[in-house]
Amino acid sequence: MKVMLVNAPLVAGKKQKFTLQPLGILYIAGVLRQNGYEPELIDCNITDYTLEDVADLIIRKKPDIVGISVMTPQIINALKIAKMVKGRDNGIKICMGGPHISSTGAEVFDFSNDVDFLIRGEGEFKFLQLVKNLNGDHSDVKGLVYRDADGKVRINELGEAITELDNLPFPDFAAFDIDAYKSPYVERYPMVPLIASRGCPFNCSFCDAYRTHGRVTRKRSPKNVVDEIEHNIKRFGVGHVAIKDSTFILDKKWVGEICDEIIRRGLKIKWNCNSRVDSLDAEILDKVKKAGCVMLGLGVESGSQTVLDNIHKRTTLQQIRETFKLIKNVGLKTYAFLMIGNPGDSPANVRKTIDFAKELDPDIVAFSVTEAYPGTEVYEWALKNNVLSDPHWYMQEVDTFIGVSPSSACLDYPDLTKEQQQMLVKCAYREFLLRPGYIFKKLAQIKNVGQIKDLVAAGLEIIRKS
Repeated sequence: MKVMLVNAPLVAGKKQKFTLQPLGILYIAGVLRQNGYEPELIDCNITDYTLEDVADLIIRKKPDIVGISVMTPQIINALKIAKMVKGRDNGIKICMGGPHISSTGAEVFDFSNDVDFLIRGEGEFKFLQLVKNLNGDHSDVKGLVYRDADGKVRINELGEAITELDNLPFPDFAAFDIDAYKSPYVERYPMVPLIASRGCPFNCSFCDAYRTHGRVTRKRSPKNVVDEIEHNIKRFGVGHVAIKDSTFILDKKWVGEICDEIIRRGLKIKWNCNSRVDSLDAEILDKVKKAGCVMLGLGVESGSQTVLDNIHKRTTLQQIRETFKLIKNVGLKTYAFLMIGNPGDSPANVRKTIDFAKELDPDIVAFSVTEAYPGTEVYEWALKNNVLSDPHWYMQEVDTFIGVSPSSACLDYPDLTKEQQQMLVKCAYREFLLRPGYIFKKLAQIKNVGQIKDLVAAGLEIIRKS
């Protein structure tokens, strides 16, 4: 049985300047290897492969099944690859999974006859079961969506989430060129991502992560997490770990035990993670800093309390101010995420958001137009309130770029049109990044030539779109 796993391209034929290894297909590959398979992997986002190049590669390798990981902005390119492959070799089975499939279920079959299987939810063991029964009965494969012999769409029971995360093999980063992955905030390469927990108990209206991992948080043991860090340091010489949990610092006792284990082993590692402003205190910040944490990502979202309440953020502007001050006093960097166009936004509230970002003065900022992703509360709200022009906007051609949303995904208000929102994102970047104080701060933080290159690349990409 020959298996290929593909991370579909965001932009066909273009390498992404800043990206992380695709943990989804890496975890699936690890489980397949544990069971005697040797999958081949392609991450299209670190290559300049055209869609034709990807299809040609699949055809040449002639796998029995191709698994394609798909986020919503990748779905069109994924379906184009599937069509090209099926047009030349109908014997290759194609399965799609990932966040978009978890959110939309069988919908892909309405747009394509070139996909054989869809997998909802966590895919490691579901895909393994499908591979084992590829030419047999599929009715027992949890989370599987497929057409039966009569052409009828069958939607199997979703199945339980994986509870024993320690049993999953570590992602093998040898599958890709580890030096191809870059970030504007990393001081020491190579860099790899890590997931220490799955599931998020919060219900922010714009987020679809719960569709894949659920709302119940499941955590790996501190020893298992640090074992992976140490393994990657010894095998790959990793200098930085990007912890990608939705909210890593939530259970402070657990995080503290991870930090204690890093310190006890004397691991020389830099890392960053995501948190909420209402889950931090001086004690845990001191602890993570001693263990190598250099930066926290924080979902600020808006400078309007009305908007924060509308999106169920469960935070206040004063909490945000106090937390940013606390983090700076400890000596950690901040990465703030802000959105324009959520329910309740207006030109006046957008101005508050831009001014609030400048007041907080994070080390890195990401402004984005709110995108109504399928599976989110804001998507349903937008359809109900007639502020989303096309419920299937993601099936249109898009130019994906961090911070600039495809206009068809925006919520279009009478007093804040989608065109205005895009313009305001560009305005926000210019106002924030071109402040003399911010420029001097960034220059002072540079520690090596590599950082200069990454910062210039990030700046040029933002300027190009602004």
